[in-house]
Amino acid sequence: MKFLALTLCFAFTLQACSSKPAKEEYVPKIYAVEQQEKASAALRAGDMKEAAAAAERAIAHDPTYPDPYVTKATVLARSGLLETALSVMDTCMTQQPEFPEGHLLRGVLNDELKRPDAARADFEQASKGFATAAAAHPDNLETGIKCAVSEYLRAGMAGTRRMGALVGQHPDNMPAKFIYERMVAGDRAFAFRWLIEMQDNSGAAPATQGK
Repeated sequence: MKFLALTLCFAFTLQACSSKPAKEEYVPKIYAVEQQEKASAALRAGDMKEAAAAAERAIAHDPTYPDPYVTKATVLARSGLLETALSVMDTCMTQQPEFPEGHLLRGVLNDELKRPDAARADFEQASKGFATAAAAHPDNLETGIKCAVSEYLRAGMAGTRRMGALVGQHPDNMPAKFIYERMVAGDRAFAFRWLIEMQDNSGAAPATQGK
């Protein structure tokens, strides 16, 4: 009888333990993406303080995830802190040296800071990365535009021709037409406005939003 009671007690204890919810596994990238989404939303809403804070939290969760570095650098650049923004992107590129968006943004920052050699090197890497991505996903307008912008900043007319071909494929996309017009006009400064002032880091470039 005593043995039966002990057996039942043990079985009850096992059942109680198994009924407890399993502790959620900590996956840094999941938490980082969640915070980056909050950072993007804050940036779109114009809340620079929260955008920067959420980006910092994302980086703390996963320092190898590049998107929050772009958000943080964008906030800093909008505040006129170009050197600090550049430092953020330098850190980003040590983590993800093949990240074309990072090369493009760092190139634009170097361009604004009058460092043409460094800017040219970044635009070269950005062009290669986006060209590879565009070849793999020819219907992705955002990637195509970033490829054209990188090529324009690196080599001028080659990027303008690429952008003109994109506009021919998407004749109703007004933002894309605007970028092409700025290229034709030789307005390199538009790239800074496009990436820093208009970019919301929501996952879609401003040039692909709306028609």
